[in-house]
Amino acid sequence: MVKTMIRKINLSLLLLCGVILFTSCEKSNLPQDLPGLCPCTITITQEGTPANEINISFIPENPTKWIPFGSTNESGQAVVCTNGKYRGAPEGKYKLVLTKEISEKSKLGECPPIDDVDAHDAWMEKAAKEKRAVYSSIASKYTNIKTTDLEIDIRKGENQNFSFEIGPEVNIKIR
Repeated sequence: MVKTMIRKINLSLLLLCGVILFTSCEKSNLPQDLPGLCPCTITITQEGTPANEINISFIPENPTKWIPFGSTNESGQAVVCTNGKYRGAPEGKYKLVLTKEISEKSKLGECPPIDDVDAHDAWMEKAAKEKRAVYSSIASKYTNIKTTDLEIDIRKGENQNFSFEIGPEVNIKIR
């Protein structure tokens, strides 16, 4: 029963990821109350090296239901989408909060491929019970709305490509 439940959860997660990827930053079917969006990219580096897999949360100066978000790629660039699917960001001033969590490697070794269902399910069941530490690779200054000094002002018709150097990669245990 647990194996079947885990398999269903895995398939549901795969389906959800596919839907998110398929609908990411869509341009059609825009809601009527969606404000005009400005194309925007953010580049993050750590000691001059592109910082990959950093999540960027935009905290608006004036609260709104339209929240931009981005996640950096191998080049350290994030294409910004609002509410997870509309390319660009509404005009306004934002503070940026960065996160990148890295889990301690599993002591169980590599996860078996999903097509080896029994081995994969057994590994997933053991991994779910395994206690692993989680670390942040970003200086804590940038991970908190009260301490971050990363700010941007998005305006139509202006260069909306922002770059930030956030210092060396760190290894701060967060749980």
